Amino acid sequence: MAKFKKIAPIAIIIIVCVIMATAAWSLHERTLINPLLPAGCGLALGLATGLWLWKWSRYITDCNKMLPNMVCHTILTTILLTSLFYIINYTCADRSSSYTETVTITSKHTSVHYHSRRVGRNRYTKGEPYNVYDIDIRFNDSTERSLRVPFSKYNKYRNGAEIRITMAKGLLGAPVILDF
Repeated sequence: MAKFKKIAPIAIIIIVCVIMATAAWSLHERTLINPLLPAGCGLALGLATGLWLWKWSRYITDCNKMLPNMVCHTILTTILLTSLFYIINYTCADRSSSYTETVTITSKHTSVHYHSRRVGRNRYTKGEPYNVYDIDIRFNDSTERSLRVPFSKYNKYRNGAEIRITMAKGLLGAPVILDF
């Protein structure tokens, strides 16, 4: 029972970090900002706070030394702050003052991904294939972004064509793509 009391909070922290990192990665595709900026700021704040708050990570690492605890604190803080930046910026974007922007499709490409298939207890293998459809777009300021689109829109788009996308200014200043 005592071991479960120790493992359960650590498992919850790891699951929350994975969910937060996944949210940041998926919202990065719709946020027009250099990804090094929020990640770098999160890392800098994680390192800075790690100098004073490294003792808080002793429960997770089960170690009293400064270096492993500081590394653990820095990783967790970086993931948390970077994810919070993307989530707050996108979800609190000012949708009432959204605007449209014309972008150029530079290329279209598909890739084959595979579902996972369970073949036994704790054993998974490559399952059935499915296609993923992406378009690369270029904004007027030469910023390029890759967007995943459904098959119905993918067939309508042509290389070199111009499309209109709906954008809004995020709460933290980074523009976000709402619809295309």
